[in-house]
Amino acid sequence: MIAQIDRTYIRTRPLRLWPRLLAYFLFEGRPLTTRGRWFNPVVFALARVLKQLPQLQHVRAPVFILGTGRSGTTILGIVLSMHRDVGFLNEPKALWARLHPGEDLIGSYNRNPARYRLNSGDATPAVIRGAHRVFGGYARLGGAPRVVDKYPEMIFRTAFLRAIFPDARFLFLSRGGLATCGSIRHWSERLGTEVDGETHDWWGG
Repeated sequence: MIAQIDRTYIRTRPLRLWPRLLAYFLFEGRPLTTRGRWFNPVVFALARVLKQLPQLQHVRAPVFILGTGRSGTTILGIVLSMHRDVGFLNEPKALWARLHPGEDLIGSYNRNPARYRLNSGDATPAVIRGAHRVFGGYARLGGAPRVVDKYPEMIFRTAFLRAIFPDARFLFLSRGGLATCGSIRHWSERLGTEVDGETHDWWGG
């Protein structure tokens, strides 16, 4: 299901396909646990160009969806993306890895030392300027006045995000541990695969 778009989405909100597909192909990138990584240089090139251009659109009160995996963060983002004013970025890790060198936790996009926790001091003027230009570029190209970014790891980085976007909004989803673990097991049983003798489950390996 490309960009989490199914027939219901297409039938219900056909005009929202463009910002969603734009995000999927040109802003989110593909981490180690997914296919299509050959396309990442295009994502990096666009981010580099946007960081060098004047800001294309003011970023007003971006929304960050936080929570554990399998807690409903993706479906919430998809539902919000159906609103005419919203552009949804689903775990744009390539984008953030290009904005801060210590952000990439699993080494999908660089091999720099990474940290779970980023604070306000990590939001340097260059990071702030770059984030506003890239987010503003997506908002302008996608025709989306409000950007929603779903990236669960940002739960450790709210001070960092607030330093970049002082008017940011946060939506936190919580789910009980037993239900979360059960959901992970169920996902792995349905969709897990064997690759070269390794089990690739929910997290990817």
